Amino acid sequence: RWLVPGQAAALGAGSVRLGGFGRLTPAVADASGLPAADAVFAAEIDVDALTALGTSSQARVVALPRFPSSTRDISILVDDALSAGTVRQTIQAAAPPSLVRVVEFDRYTGKGIPPAQVSLSFHLTFQSPERTLTDAEVDDAMRAVLAALQTQHNAVQR
Repeated sequence: RWLVPGQAAALGAGSVRLGGFGRLTPAVADASGLPAADAVFAAEIDVDALTALGTSSQARVVALPRFPSSTRDISILVDDALSAGTVRQTIQAAAPPSLVRVVEFDRYTGKGIPPAQVSLSFHLTFQSPERTLTDAEVDDAMRAVLAALQTQHNAVQR
């Protein structure tokens, strides 16, 4: 083995192996003339296998962002019949275009949560392609999101 167990991963698409990547073992790094004490990473990609998968109309290349993102978390109590997808749609509709990602990271019922309610928690990521957003702009966006959740779903912030 040339990669450190637990610090390596395979790259694939479905059942097709496309390659792998990870940290070289110190012995392999040393044998290659690299400092064994340094963390050296390597990757291999089977371009033929990748090409054989074909292209997708959804495939696209996007430049890395030049400006940092800002992430906020929100936790709310809502009716347990309400889906996280519906809440996510409300968040996206209420937020400005700088909201680039919404991810649910917790759904909890149980101790401390009233009957027929659920606690939902989301990571919201804001980013502008033109500049760094200010804390005030992100805070305003979060207030708009919370107001929409309260109005449309009787949500209570936790």
